[in-house]
Amino acid sequence: RYCCQSMIQDDPDFLKDQLLFWFRTIIQSFGFERGVIRDTYKYMDECFKTDLEAKSYKFIEPYVKTILEILPEKL
Repeated sequence: RYCCQSMIQDDPDFLKDQLLFWFRTIIQSFGFERGVIRDTYKYMDECFKTDLEAKSYKFIEPYVKTILEILPEKL
């Protein structure tokens, strides 16, 4: 949802600054198992690649990649 909002606004900084740094803090505070959130986004990216046409996937890809860059592999 937030990837799409950032994409529609054509504002990659929205995703990075407003959501992901806040989100990383929240998931750490709840003590999620190491890597579970990152693995979820990796799986979501794989689903996008499989379920979307290539021309559609190219629009969402940079936003999902941004999430994967920011979320830690280990919490």
